[in-house]
Amino acid sequence: MTEPGRPPPRPRPGRPEIRIAPLHEPVPDERPRIVDIAMTAWLVALAALVLAAIWQAFNHVAVRSAISDSLAADHPATSRSDVDDTVNLIMIGNGAAALVILAFAVVGIIRVRDRISSGRTMLTVVGLLAVAAGIQFWLVAEPARDVVGPVVSVLPLVTAVGALIATALLYAPAVGTWLKAAPPRR
Repeated sequence: MTEPGRPPPRPRPGRPEIRIAPLHEPVPDERPRIVDIAMTAWLVALAALVLAAIWQAFNHVAVRSAISDSLAADHPATSRSDVDDTVNLIMIGNGAAALVILAFAVVGIIRVRDRISSGRTMLTVVGLLAVAAGIQFWLVAEPARDVVGPVVSVLPLVTAVGALIATALLYAPAVGTWLKAAPPRR
């Protein structure tokens, strides 16, 4: 009841509908296309690395001789046995670096494709190593270009550029969002 002269109380407004919206749009489970492009670029870089290593291995005597002759000419005071030991160490180091890059890159590729974000970190480290190794391989093999042809000139650079591009693609926003939204692993 209301008092005389007073207006009736206003009706209470209805409760507003409250819906809690997600903070972010849901991320689809399907892999973004840029991940596939990055993995393809990684595979091209690794193929170039393997081809360069195989090409050099098949011509290792001529390559070793050309590099030894060049190094001996640049450092005439160094004994020939020291030069040969240095060239052997360089060639073994290049082969070991190629194997390490290949093994860790394959593991990184598998981890990224399985939506494990540490794979991207692994590929970043391997990518930096691949760029450094590709440039070093290209510089060291420079005296052997006349012996084995332009393949040794091009393939290490393809490895370096491919690894750089592939790694950069993994830092696209869509890739980061996709990796962060991965369901928890058991």
